[in-house]
Amino acid sequence: MAYDRNELITIGQHFPQDVLVNWSGQILQSARKDFSRLRSRGITENYLQELDTCRDDARKRGAAVTREGLEPGSLSIIRHSVMQSALDWREEVKGLAKAVYDSNPELQARFRLGIRTSRSVPKLTMELRILVNALREHLNDFRAVGMDDSTVRHGEELIGRLEEADRRMNEELSQTPAAVTELFHALGVLYTRARFLQRISKVEFRREPDRLRPYSTDPLREASEEALTRSGSRGRTGDVPRR
Repeated sequence: MAYDRNELITIGQHFPQDVLVNWSGQILQSARKDFSRLRSRGITENYLQELDTCRDDARKRGAAVTREGLEPGSLSIIRHSVMQSALDWREEVKGLAKAVYDSNPELQARFRLGIRTSRSVPKLTMELRILVNALREHLNDFRAVGMDDSTVRHGEELIGRLEEADRRMNEELSQTPAAVTELFHALGVLYTRARFLQRISKVEFRREPDRLRPYSTDPLREASEEALTRSGSRGRTGDVPRR
């Protein structure tokens, strides 16, 4: 899946540099150990080397930010809140669709989006738009599990909030020092490359939980959420209020 520069910056803002570099290093180390298996899934030595180069680039960009005495900050608290609400709504609809259409794979497929991104605002907006349209069309089937018109309206509201967050992105970037923007971009590239490798590993080792454990995203998610909570409690500047 291709990402434009702004999407990569948005993705990179979500992760503290040290957390992402450490997590991607664990993924890389595990992949090299399992290379004979992953090679059959299309992972090459060149891909692993490029991932290592991305880790070096993120470290260098972080060092440049430090030298300039800048604060890299974190994902806007408001934007993160909107994205998390959208993700929760998406997972609820997808989960209930799986139950409602457990014996109807064709209809279930309308709500099964496959592997998508969770950190790109435009792509998350696209996912919600697909789900809102499918839910509106088949709403009667979902009334038995407690969904009604308010569920559709909530999805539409979340789409509007995501679109507003995306519109405000350029305003935020115009106020962000170039060195910080380059760091966010480098982190976004690093995450998407490491995440792709992690997803391939999930397919290869799906029946081997012990082999799969080193590829978990849990350490990344937990450390990132903790860092975001700390930044919010300090009341960092740069958060964009809803209008």
